Amino acid sequence: ILEGGGAAARPARIAYGLAADAAGSVVLEAAARYASPRLVAKLVEAAASASGPGLTKWADHGVANFGLQALLRRAPEADAAMLCGTALDAGFVLLRRERAGVLSALAERAGDAAPRLRAAVVAEGPDENWVSSLVADDRGGVREHGARAVAALLNGDDGPVEAAVGRSDVLTRCAADFRRPWARALLEAAASAGLG
Repeated sequence: ILEGGGAAARPARIAYGLAADAAGSVVLEAAARYASPRLVAKLVEAAASASGPGLTKWADHGVANFGLQALLRRAPEADAAMLCGTALDAGFVLLRRERAGVLSALAERAGDAAPRLRAAVVAEGPDENWVSSLVADDRGGVREHGARAVAALLNGDDGPVEAAVGRSDVLTRCAADFRRPWARALLEAAASAGLG
């Protein structure tokens, strides 16, 4: 699956090939978190590949998406921004509560692709409740990755995400759930944007 040989390619092939399996996902996540920069580069290459399963299949899978989150957070900034662009080019569905971790990793590491990511999120969430549906949990609290994603999307926003946050009840929820660091992060991002 991965081009090249040597010691770094073999573990990457194993992790990539087993990514849809619970054990393989653990290997993929561990490789993304702790492997050498060379192996991380091979995993980035595999994720960006249009010919292989790659990023969108990892993101859509209930188990492999944890490995993808780790890879996005560990990859060099330019590679993470490239993977964000790859996800957008592939038409990755961004606003899914069960994949908020992937969205938060994309938003936190989007780099130069951040304006494009914000535009895609706003276009995908035409109803004004998209922020609440991403952030609010079923118990009246705040979902970690939803809050992290919205906080990252607010950073540098020129209006549409701010407007959606302003129309939602998430800041009230975050204030009630202030003991959680992700709720505080969203409140701080909103305050920096002039909200709240």
